[in-house]
Amino acid sequence: MKNEKTTDRRIKFSKMMLRQSLLELMKEKPINKITITEICKHADINRNTFYSYFTTPDDLLCQIENDLYDEIRDSVESSLQISTISSSLLEIFTAISKNEDLCKIIFSEFGDKVFLRKIMDIAYDRCITEWSSIAPDLPKRQLEMAYTFIANGCAGLIESWIQSGFKESPLEIAQFINKISSNGLQTLLTIR
Repeated sequence: MKNEKTTDRRIKFSKMMLRQSLLELMKEKPINKITITEICKHADINRNTFYSYFTTPDDLLCQIENDLYDEIRDSVESSLQISTISSSLLEIFTAISKNEDLCKIIFSEFGDKVFLRKIMDIAYDRCITEWSSIAPDLPKRQLEMAYTFIANGCAGLIESWIQSGFKESPLEIAQFINKISSNGLQTLLTIR
């Protein structure tokens, strides 16, 4: 039993060092310019250890992103039972804020541009359902187009928020986006 705990601790430590190494390197250059050798040298871990857990730097980045995505999704899903879009947004922004250092790298110029969109899509079903109840006469396609428009704006706002050093609180960002999306939906209802 003691050997298992020691082994688990070593595995966790090795993975943590590889993750930190990749993220440090991503501050300087894009993922497609980072080699396994650089990651291992920076982490002071041998290549065989790297290959025990990952196949490529992209694979390592994907694991880092999946862990963050799961954390955000889980916090949003746990709040969905009793929440509104606004509180779901707050959960997303709180989770991003809690992972400030990681998000600054993932959403940087060398980060993964698709990942932010994936985060925004966590709220898709919730938004369409809530908007359908508010505007039952609007065709679903119009609601989907409104979501796409708002989600892309949100993605840009989140990037700006992260890169500016989280000047506003997660609550302020959630309220701002909720206000804009609510006003946009009201406009859509009036021009129909």
